[in-house]
Amino acid sequence: MKAVKIGIGIVLLVFSVIYIGVVCLVISERKERVGTMENAFLEVEYLGCENLGDTMVTRSGEEMVASEGYDYYRLTFTIRNLSSAKSWSDQEIYLDWKSYEDVVEVYYNDREIDYDRLFSTYAYKFIPGKVSITKDLYAMVRQGVTEIWVYYYPNWNEEEVKLPISLEKWLD
Repeated sequence: MKAVKIGIGIVLLVFSVIYIGVVCLVISERKERVGTMENAFLEVEYLGCENLGDTMVTRSGEEMVASEGYDYYRLTFTIRNLSSAKSWSDQEIYLDWKSYEDVVEVYYNDREIDYDRLFSTYAYKFIPGKVSITKDLYAMVRQGVTEIWVYYYPNWNEEEVKLPISLEKWLD
């Protein structure tokens, strides 16, 4: 009886190793395919957020004051173009919320991007293939909201990807 249990355990272990090997192979093939796609394939990573309170300063230096009962948040993301094709989608990240009273204004600001160097000969901004950028999104969020969602499309043929953003640590 003990030998049968050991035999079954070994067979299950072998199947597990084969399964893991196949999964790793599929993942590596998909990454290779993405790297040579004719269409851009974006991946967005949420890096964190900061509560700016009821005031914020825009890129042009203008100070903005939030409506009563709202705070500004700076949400920071890394956007990676995993393919070798240019992304012409202007790297937009969209906010999705439960009601229009939760998030009322959204502003975009790019960091660490030398647009003159990257985009000097093009009318539209894009992310070249195999390049990552950092993007800040500023949102005026109703005080007391614990979670908002952002979403993006990896490319034109993919379903939207939603990322939850928890604001709980900023609540008193």
